[in-house]
Amino acid sequence: MWQLFGVFVVGLSMGGLAFLTRRLSRNRLPSWLVPAAAGLSMLGFLMYYDYSWYEHKLSLLPEGSQVIAEERETGFLRPWSYIATPVSNIFVFDGNSKISESEQGRVVEYFIYEFIQHPMETQKIYLVVLNCDAKQRAVIEQDKPVQSALYQKVGADDPLYRQLCQ
Repeated sequence: MWQLFGVFVVGLSMGGLAFLTRRLSRNRLPSWLVPAAAGLSMLGFLMYYDYSWYEHKLSLLPEGSQVIAEERETGFLRPWSYIATPVSNIFVFDGNSKISESEQGRVVEYFIYEFIQHPMETQKIYLVVLNCDAKQRAVIEQDKPVQSALYQKVGADDPLYRQLCQ
């Protein structure tokens, strides 16, 4: 939400600066300079925010956190994303897990956090149950019933499988 406030502040500031510059030149500069400066500065701030969001999020993560995956997406209203696609979602493992032995074998429980940039910055939390012997993972989104779990086969080359099961 703060980025929306930032867009307005940058636009108002640059528009005001262009207005002042135009007045100091005794209106010799074209009148379209004020809205053009405001609009271009707003687009510039949005571009900066898009490309700096990932590094900013990484700096806020606790020690020992591990980025598992990242997603990039383009958008019609973000034409700069077609040139160099910024990261829009990241999936993070916090490094904490609970290991237990059951009839099905060794079972590891851990959380995955998904940070989503667009349209407003949000977060989803997933409980993951990993069966090391069956090489199967169940992913359950927070506040969803267990029946909605997504089951996935896990390969031996999966980084979390190697880290937690071996």
